[in-house]
Amino acid sequence: MDAERLATIGALVQQRNQNLLRLQQAVDIRRRERRRRDRVVWVRQWILKRPEHGLYDKLMVELRNEDPRAFQHFMRMPPAMFDEVVQRLTPRLTKQDTNYRASLEPGLKVAITLPHLASGNTYRNMQYAWRVPHNTISVVVRELVKVIIEEYSSVQLRSQKRYAAKPTLNPRRASARMRRTPLYQRSRHR
Repeated sequence: MDAERLATIGALVQQRNQNLLRLQQAVDIRRRERRRRDRVVWVRQWILKRPEHGLYDKLMVELRNEDPRAFQHFMRMPPAMFDEVVQRLTPRLTKQDTNYRASLEPGLKVAITLPHLASGNTYRNMQYAWRVPHNTISVVVRELVKVIIEEYSSVQLRSQKRYAAKPTLNPRRASARMRRTPLYQRSRHR
């Protein structure tokens, strides 16, 4: 009886090991198939239509040519200043095109970043208007902020002189100064 039991137990253990081996092989095959699968969509179709329908290639060109005041309201700076910023940052922002896709223009990167910094719009909301994916926008914004800091760190902006905080004991003067100071220049205490 003991020999029979041991033979039965041995056969069950061997069968279990074979089942585990088959299961592991099936899992490995499935992993390999997943790795081999091609992407169904490399670039979404609505993103490919950026030149025809995007804000940078259509609306900004139209505003620049027909209504510079609206351009200034949209970008929060006159067209000449926007061109100056783009020209100054272009050497640091220009990237090489690849075989898979063309790189984003430096002007587009500046045009995406400046309204985002002024408005605080989310990347997901901005992606549809600019026709640039949200993950690319997040990279562009970080990159451009770093480049702006590097490029303009030695320049003292005129607005800093005008709105520089002066020590005062009068709370009315302090609150009036705060009303004159743009939001993006105030320190944020959260």
